This record gives sequence, C-alpha cells and structure tokens, in this order.
Amino acid sequence: MSGLVAFGIVTLWTLFLLETNDTVSWLSSTPGECDSLVHINMLGRVRITKRVLGAGAFSLVLVGNAIDRAEPFDVAVKIGMTERAGIDQDTRILSALNGTSNFPIYFGTSHVRCQKGPRIYTRPVLIMELLGDSVDSLAQALEFNKTSYRVQKALEVGRGVLDGVEKLHRNLGLVMHDIYARNIVLSRDMDQVVPKLIDFGESFGIQTHGTVDYQYLNRLYTSIREDNGDPLGPRDDLERIVYLMVYVAHGGRMPWFAEDGDLVVSNKASMPPSEVCRFLPNEIEQILVYARSGIAVASDLPNYDHVRDLIDRALSGISGVLPDGVSNFSNVV
Repeated sequence: MSGLVAFGIVTLWTLFLLETNDTVSWLSSTPGECDSLVHINMLGRVRITKRVLGAGAFSLVLVGNAIDRAEPFDVAVKIGMTERAGIDQDTRILSALNGTSNFPIYFGTSHVRCQKGPRIYTRPVLIMELLGDSVDSLAQALEFNKTSYRVQKALEVGRGVLDGVEKLHRNLGLVMHDIYARNIVLSRDMDQVVPKLIDFGESFGIQTHGTVDYQYLNRLYTSIREDNGDPLGPRDDLERIVYLMVYVAHGGRMPWFAEDGDLVVSNKASMPPSEVCRFLPNEIEQILVYARSGIAVASDLPNYDHVRDLIDRALSGISGVLPDGVSNFSNVV
C-alpha cells in the first residue's frame, strides 16, 4: 500500500497565502494542490483540513480528522516542506518515546501527494495527538493575574518540561535546544494538564556539542554559552527552562526584550541571575546559576533530581499549590 489516497484535494498553496503570510518565502517551492486524504496504518484515513495550527522553518502543522474511526477525532498533521526535511527528527523522537508523558502521542507517518502543473511530488506527513494551547498562550492569558499565580504556573510548566527534557537527555542522548513558549503545549491527561514538548528540528546529539543556525534562532531564549558561541550541552536546556519560567512569570514578556537581536544578547548577559529571576523564588535563581556552570561535555548530565527538588521546594512555598503536586491549569486553558 502506497499510503496515499488519490481523491480529495486541498489547495495548500492558497491556504498558506491566506493563513501563514510570514512563511510564504520559504514555501515558494511548494505551490500547487495536494491530496487532502492520507492513510495511516494505526488510524486508517486522515482528512487534512484547512485549519492551520502553526508553522516552522521547514514544516507546517494542520488539523486532520481520523474519519475511519468508530468515533472520528481530530489529530495534528505535520507536513514537511521538502522531500526529506521537516519531520525526520520528530518521527525518530516521538516514535521512540511514544506513550510517555510530556510528549504527544505518535500515530505514524506517510506521504501526501502534491501536483504543480505536470509535476507530481510528495511531502512527508507525521500524524500525532492534537494538543491544547501553547505555553505562549498560557503566558499571555496570565498577564493580568496576580504575580504569585503567574509564578505558580511558571513553576508547574518548568517542572513538566524538565521531566520531558530528562527523557531526551537520558533515553535518546539528545539536547532539545529549541525550548521556548510556542514549542511547549498543554494536554489534558486524565485529571491533570501536562506540558508536552513538540518540534525537535533543532535537537542534536549530546556528544556533538551542538551547532547554531542564527537564521532561525530565537535569541530571547538562547543560553549564555550559545550567545558566546561556545559548545552546547544538556545544561543549556536547563537554562532555557529557567527562561521559559521567567517568560510565564512575567505574563508573556522577557526582561531583556529588544527589537535588535544583538541588544537582546547584551541585555541578557549584563543582567545578574537575581534580576533575571526577580519574580521567581530563590530556588530558580539557584537553578540558573547551576545551569550556567560546568562544561558542555557528553558526561555532563545535570543532576535532574536536584533541579526537580528545587522546583518542588519553590512550589511548596507558594500558597494554593495542590498538596499532591498535580498541576492545575484548568481555569486558564
């Protein structure tokens, strides 16, 4: 079975122009029409809709619907923008960690057939769990809440992301690297809302020390080592987790924000850890100092239990935290 269903067409190029204007430049090689139905062994046919969830440097994410199920349900459809790039790393990671918390459920991959004039080509497709709002949406929603409440949610997000990052480091030997608010989404699992990691296109092997492509880099979240051009390792993910907590605690803002990327870097470098973590408990400042120390070598895995304990201690000092440690985002997502 080819994995393609040749009937049902969606005009993706028109869709991109209407709904993702900021991505047109790198989609210029992908105009035309593409099949709106794709077959996944686990689900059967999935219909690709015109609802855009997000776009990255090499992929686009749309809503799909598993129409062959007894009770059809929506899924996320990630389409690579070249023959090979865009979903390979996500496929490797999500298939390896499928069924674990802090990662979306992975249903499978296939290809979608596209046509531009006489030319027929395919694009890779990854089908995964449809998740909720991003942490960026959460942070914006919290902007006018009390600082103590924003801090509580920031700590809960950081705790969940730490658990996911540890799995990447320990189980797969990978540094996620691209940790920022739009790459963390919230999913309701049973009675709790769990932060889940998505988009692993910039992840790299711990032993490679990482490479930086500043063309796509979000400088707001880069570690100090990264800004200095130094080799990267697992502790740089910890530093980014702290910055993620800072972003949520500030209601969707960074204290070193500037329009110019170089100014962002200089602002961040000149700001002492106590100022970076101004709204957060002292334990988070300790994590930042710890993350920035040490060297980025393969054996330099952080002490995750120590970092987790610091976050838990910070949470325990905030009134209103659930006694069993379960995150409760239900009133803001």
